[in-house]
Amino acid sequence: MTYLKQITPFVLVSDLEQTIEFFEDILGFKCGFQAENYAFVHRENVACDCWK
Repeated sequence: MTYLKQITPFVLVSDLEQTIEFFEDILGFKCGFQAENYAFVHRENVACDCWK
């Protein structure tokens, strides 16, 4: 049987800047990439694609 080691969900958000601040300040994630309507945040083996 194969085991999943990582999953990267897509999350739709209304305020991208506020979302990045929450992930960084509260959850300890780092923003690896940011564009006008997209951000990739990650921590250890966990990541999240945030779309506005």
